[in-house]
Amino acid sequence: FAEGYLKNPLTVLAEVTNPPASLPAENPIEPDAPLWEHAASKVILDAEDDIFFLSDLDTHELYYLNPAGQKLFGVKDYKGKKCYKVFHGLGGPCTFCREAFLSQKSFWTANKLSEYCGCYFALKSKIVFYKGKKLRLEIAVKMNRKNHLGESTIERIHLLQQVVQQFINNSYDYIYYIDLKNNLSLRFAGNADTSRIPMEEDTDYVGTMIDYADQFVVAEDREMIKRKMSPDYIVEHLQNHSVLQFQAGVIEKDGHCAQKRMEFQYYNKKDQIVILTRSDITESHRQQQKQELAVEYLQKTAMMDILTQLYNRLGYEEEIENFLLKADDESQAAFFFIDLDNFKEINDKLGHQKGDEVLQEVARLLKDSFRKTDIIGRLGGDEFVAFAKDIGSVDMIRIMADKLLTTLCLTYSTESGTIQITPSIGISLFPEHGTTLDELYQCADEAMYQVKHSQKHGYRVYEK
Repeated sequence: FAEGYLKNPLTVLAEVTNPPASLPAENPIEPDAPLWEHAASKVILDAEDDIFFLSDLDTHELYYLNPAGQKLFGVKDYKGKKCYKVFHGLGGPCTFCREAFLSQKSFWTANKLSEYCGCYFALKSKIVFYKGKKLRLEIAVKMNRKNHLGESTIERIHLLQQVVQQFINNSYDYIYYIDLKNNLSLRFAGNADTSRIPMEEDTDYVGTMIDYADQFVVAEDREMIKRKMSPDYIVEHLQNHSVLQFQAGVIEKDGHCAQKRMEFQYYNKKDQIVILTRSDITESHRQQQKQELAVEYLQKTAMMDILTQLYNRLGYEEEIENFLLKADDESQAAFFFIDLDNFKEINDKLGHQKGDEVLQEVARLLKDSFRKTDIIGRLGGDEFVAFAKDIGSVDMIRIMADKLLTTLCLTYSTESGTIQITPSIGISLFPEHGTTLDELYQCADEAMYQVKHSQKHGYRVYEK
């Protein structure tokens, strides 16, 4: 009994509350002798720092209070005195001491702060019978500040663990109970077999968090995790928001990268105690990426000309208008309106398939002729547009136009001869000829038709 009690007093006292009918002869015990009258038990109970008492559930009178309890509550002659008077200084039964909580089969557990003596206790109580009387047996284990982690924390942990056991395995990798003020944490990790949730205590949350980031978080998310999981950041964010939530790539034990979501919420704002949950969102993250790529593809498709893979009207109009909105007083640009001469003959003599190939070739040449930052689009049919950003001078525009006259001069053979494709180009300047797309388009269109109706295969800069 002594050896077992010193290892686990709560368990052993629970077992010996109803002692066996017989014990070894060298330690005879009368069949109806209560626990506190056993000589060996009394020696141990008298030596323990923990509190042990029995009281009448009907009259609340104390039957037994071990020396540790007598010393703590300053009472010697306790027998027959009311437990609520001795332990709480009350004039009547306290609401905490209710028979409804107790049973004979198992202990009822709780954690309480005794304001009367200023101590924290882990309590275990049950009903026992002695000589026809129903008694309350209670063991009160004193806890220090570290074990308690703040007022009523153990009780909160007990309640939290019950909640955790119901859903953590299905919803989370783990749940952390973090005391930010004292840099302490308790981790409840999930089990695949849904057995009791193991609890791990850590007395250095910040150090553990930094080690975790260095070892398991992917490089691109590492500094973000350290910053957002720091106590100062958590407190500052939760001052104005109910939840702090972010996600990061984490390297699993098998070496694979998984996407995890971290979520912080206040459990006790006054004491700066937060709950952290981590859940696996790898699959949903992948699905989201697929959806984003699909949306991006659809948006791109909606703005692109399928045949030439240049911007269509919707695409180039949006791109040019975005530039015009951001342009300042120093910005200069040029709008090119390009029409292909003799293209109808290609369709008539060589067929529409050949015509499509010609349009694709022209699109490729236009991409090679302009810069990557410039905007190139197909207006429709054999008409193209280009918008050259940030030009230095009109001379630069003329150089670009001369190059197009040479590059887009294409010859195709037919059964009866050849067809020569050439460009007619009209050019308008921003902001000289207009500050909106419509104004630039109209000016360039007018200049292009002047070329078209004069000599073709040329270019003209719009003149007012």
